[in-house]
Amino acid sequence: DEHYKLNWIERNAIFWPEVLEKYPSTVVLENTFEPTPEMFRALLGEVSSSRLKVCLDMGHMNVWSKVPLEEWIAVLGEDIHSMHIHDNKGDEDSHLVPGKGTINWQEFSDLIAKYQIGPNMVLEVGTQENWIEATIQSLKYFREGNIYPFNTVADHSI
Repeated sequence: DEHYKLNWIERNAIFWPEVLEKYPSTVVLENTFEPTPEMFRALLGEVSSSRLKVCLDMGHMNVWSKVPLEEWIAVLGEDIHSMHIHDNKGDEDSHLVPGKGTINWQEFSDLIAKYQIGPNMVLEVGTQENWIEATIQSLKYFREGNIYPFNTVADHSI
């Protein structure tokens, strides 16, 4: 609700500048259950620090977002420091290998090129028993599909 959003922004806008002043690090906030990117955009505007960024979790976005991926990228742009990469069927945060769920990874790659961002990628796939094989499958899927960061259309350094 609106009260929750305003309270979240206000409390975080007090907390993070103190942390950033004390520690010379970049802080990356991950989307979890947020339906839109607006709370993050408002907080980033309040704090106004190049060391406060966002980690866009693609699986979380696919389950809980009420807006398309393009809105997240258009609103947050260069403030997307990194992305957690995993797939799901839009029903639960199941950490599937990309291509095994409903996320449109070609659109994902095209939007990264369109908005000229170069986020770091963190694979969050598989289980404790099969994460190595899931990681290999994920990299193979992205490379064979010419999907960021393996796309040849965009010039991104990773």
